[in-house]
Amino acid sequence: MGFTRRRGGASDAQILEDHYPPGGTIIRAMAARLQAGGVIKPHNDKHPSFHHGHRIHIPISSNPRVRFMIDGRPQRMQIGNVYEINNQKQHSVMNKGSEGRVNFIFDYVPPNNISR
Repeated sequence: MGFTRRRGGASDAQILEDHYPPGGTIIRAMAARLQAGGVIKPHNDKHPSFHHGHRIHIPISSNPRVRFMIDGRPQRMQIGNVYEINNQKQHSVMNKGSEGRVNFIFDYVPPNNISR
């Protein structure tokens, strides 16, 4: 599956507690802005950490003209929900709206995939 919606209104700690095994690590966290008219071309994330982690998106601001494509299928991310994407599949984003889009994105690696 390329796209999973989770219940809205939860903190990142609550999302992890509800859906993933305890003891893992958030290895990456960022606020990602795509300005009005911006495009992220189709790509697959290749860094080795992406093979073991879960990429979580939390929309902060958006508009109806943002299109997130995963594996050739359009997805709409609504504010108030949380989404896991499979970034091993080809994905892209375009913002044809007049306002920017901001997502909080973090990568969680479960404990069995952490090298210590």
